[in-house]
Parts: sequence; structure tokens; C-alpha cells
Amino acid sequence: MLPAAFRRPTERPGDGVTRALFLRHGESVSNAHPEAVSLPLAEGDRLTDRGWEQARTAGRALDGLGATHLLTSPMRRARETAEAVNECLGLPLEEVPFVHELREPAGFGEMRPEEQMLARFSIRMAANAGDADHAPEGAESFSGVLSRVRGLKAELESRPDGERPLIVTHGLFLRFFFFDSVLGGDFGPATAARMWHLRSLNCGLSVFEQGERWHPADADTPGWTCVSWMQPLR
Repeated sequence: MLPAAFRRPTERPGDGVTRALFLRHGESVSNAHPEAVSLPLAEGDRLTDRGWEQARTAGRALDGLGATHLLTSPMRRARETAEAVNECLGLPLEEVPFVHELREPAGFGEMRPEEQMLARFSIRMAANAGDADHAPEGAESFSGVLSRVRGLKAELESRPDGERPLIVTHGLFLRFFFFDSVLGGDFGPATAARMWHLRSLNCGLSVFEQGERWHPADADTPGWTCVSWMQPLR
């Protein structure tokens, strides 16, 4: 059962309110091998049987929350999650190329687990805190991910009143979305390691809104606000 806040009607046509639902993908083959940060994409970028069941369960739980469109990362584990969710929801499905997972260096999936831990994004970004554009060959910089996140925000803000998109994406992309929303200009490469203090769950639901005031006395909050983070769906 979802909290009442998720079921509460929020659209008031014409007032500039934007609300978006975000779903992290279901358990992938990489997720099921915790000894490695990531497996090679050809092996790890797909759902396990448990991941498919998580996604179908999420679809049933999301029915009635008012999602009008289903958007998905182009990565296989996200597309499969979206397809399983849509077995229940039956929404227009659109692939959004820039909501994919953070890109690690070339050959990252073939590294030994201990090498992956030393090369992962949070360590390399914090070690180059003064250069948001730094990235080794094949990897994505801090500013690269942040640009994609802000591109999605702009895309959501441009959608017609009354739309409520459901976006299937990835844990690190969502962490960047959260920290950019909360910290704004204070979010930078030096804080990348702090993102591990924000857990993510397979098929966890996060809700963000832009422009909504729940009570007349609430402070005016520009930008995006997190309503809920990684709510388990049953």
C-alpha cells in the first residue's frame, strides 16, 4: 500500500505544477552479483527472473497513480522493466536517450572487483574536484551527468499541464537528480562520494515535484522538490 501522499490529487491546471514519478529498474544480472560493481554490459544489462517479477509488481502498485506517459532509459534492464510495468499500465512508451546510467571507463566491466572499486566514479570525481569535466577515456564526467539531469528537468517542465510522466531510469542518475535539486550550486565533484549515503532500491519509486505548494504558509521553493525517495512497491 502506498502512502496517501502518492494518491493525493495534485494537478491544478494552469498553475505550473509539474510532478514526475521515477522508478529505478528491477534487479539486473549485475545487481545479483554483488562481488562486482558491474559486469560487462552484454552479460549484466538484463533483468533476472526476480527483476521481472519486481517490475510486474511495481506495475500493479502504480496502477491508479495517474501516470500518463511511460519514459525509459535505452539500457536493456530499464527497457525490460518498462515493458513489464506496462503490462499493467498500458501507457504510451517513449525511449529517452539521455536518462541512461552513468558511463564508466572503457573496459570497466572486465576489471577485477577490487580494481572496479578503485576506479568507480565517486573516487575519480572527488580526486578531481576542481575539474567537473574530468573523465578518463570512455567515462562520463560530473558535468556530463549533470547536464543530462538538467536536460530532463527542462524536458519535464516543458510538457503540457496535466501530464504525469513515469520515468524508468537508474540509481546514479536519480542520485544526481536528487542532489542537484537539494544542493543546487553547492553540488559538485567534491560531494560525489556523499551520494552513497542515499540508498537506491530495485523498482523503488521516487516522486519529485516542481512548483507545488502543499499549504498556503509554505515557503516558495524554486526548482524541484523530493516528495519521496525509493518507496518499495508491493
